Amino acid sequence: MNKLIELRFLNLSNSVYFCGGQSVSDSFLEWISNLTNLEHLDLSLNFEFHTVPDAFGKLKKLHTLDLSYCSYLLWRPKSISENDSLKFLNTMGCDELDKSTLPQFNSSSVLLPHFVVRTGDGEHSSNLVLLKDEDPTVLEISSLENVKSVEEAKTVKLLEKRMIYDLKFEWTRDAKRFVEDIEVLTELVPPGIKRLPESIKQLTNLQRLNISDCPELVQWCESDEKIMKLLRTSK
Repeated sequence: MNKLIELRFLNLSNSVYFCGGQSVSDSFLEWISNLTNLEHLDLSLNFEFHTVPDAFGKLKKLHTLDLSYCSYLLWRPKSISENDSLKFLNTMGCDELDKSTLPQFNSSSVLLPHFVVRTGDGEHSSNLVLLKDEDPTVLEISSLENVKSVEEAKTVKLLEKRMIYDLKFEWTRDAKRFVEDIEVLTELVPPGIKRLPESIKQLTNLQRLNISDCPELVQWCESDEKIMKLLRTSK
């Protein structure tokens, strides 16, 4: 244990039958919380996980927690959201996890695949800029009304993210805007809204595009049958 306490990276992906054909037990997950130097913990593809223990809040150096495709994960403790060191949390494929009941994380965390834009402490900032170095396969950006400047949207550099195949943009209906929706979308999909079809086609892996509460967009895409098949909009 004295040496294990120094572990910084632990990969238990697809370890349901870890150790003699036995499932990873709750007690083992509790034991992981003693590895207080952990910075990266991969628990992905563990289909029998139902909860993340409260004790994970003790991992004060944890930077990355990958829970992707823990299909039956039902609950994630508030203690995780209170960990200021956690910058990357992946819950892709956690189909049973009720996203509406999740606690709010600190503004410097990157939560994927569902990234919520939050206003920052600065007068002209939001946390959208945290996406600039991420290249997920699935990306859902919601609360885009909280983007405070077009420059923030520009830093995401969407067209450089070659792995995306499922993309969703969502604004909150009737919420206060700092920037017009079309201006934000123009920078997320450069070189401009009038050339949206040409821009979207550069995302070579994209199979599905969902844009909610931006009804003005449709008129710019009607001339391109292929994009209209790809695009699903909610007015």
